Amino acid sequence: MGKRKNKDAKKKVNLVFDESKRKDFLCGFRKRKLERKKKAQEELKQLLKQEKKRIKQENKESYKKLVVSSRPIPDIEQLLQEEYEDEDVNVKIVELSADTLQKKDLVIGENKPKEKVQTPKNKNKNKDAERAAVVPGMGSDEESVEEESEGEEDEDNKIKTKKEIKSMLKKQATKKIQKSKVFQMKSKLDRIQNKKKSLQKKGHMRGKADSKKGHGKSKDNPRKDKSKKKVGRRKH
Repeated sequence: MGKRKNKDAKKKVNLVFDESKRKDFLCGFRKRKLERKKKAQEELKQLLKQEKKRIKQENKESYKKLVVSSRPIPDIEQLLQEEYEDEDVNVKIVELSADTLQKKDLVIGENKPKEKVQTPKNKNKNKDAERAAVVPGMGSDEESVEEESEGEEDEDNKIKTKKEIKSMLKKQATKKIQKSKVFQMKSKLDRIQNKKKSLQKKGHMRGKADSKKGHGKSKDNPRKDKSKKKVGRRKH
């Protein structure tokens, strides 16, 4: 009678390793890690470029606003004036207001004539007379201080030049980039990499120093051994 086949018997499996594939798999951990690292660095660079572009666009818009705001504003009277020219007659239409009437000393309705105020010319004349009356070296320095303060105020009130505006915006842009999260992440990674490199250099230098010390000791030891052997021979 033939042998009965055991249904519960497990099938034999022969494992055959492909050395090239096995090597790729085992060496793939480091390879994949380096690929992920490279990808993350590229993404960081891309984000940093986008951040710089955004800040640059903001600076352009703010520059335009500052330049437009610093332009001289035309008088309202000039905007309201309209002229019509004909062959023989030139007609000008102007909106009348209380200010224009007062300037021309015209009084209509509720407008009341203003009292004449001392003009700045008379003030300047009085100042010149006071200066001439003061003895040199005896006058107070209050007038000179007032004049200096007025000069400083005039300088501050001057419109900023385009170069000053550009330099100011440039400083603001650098501060914004430094405060951004992307830049901080990149700088942190750079610091870690630099630290690793410095530690590797230190370890390499220490290894060299230790090897030199060991080489020196190995040279000294044979002499001591020889002297011991010689002493032993003399005793015999």
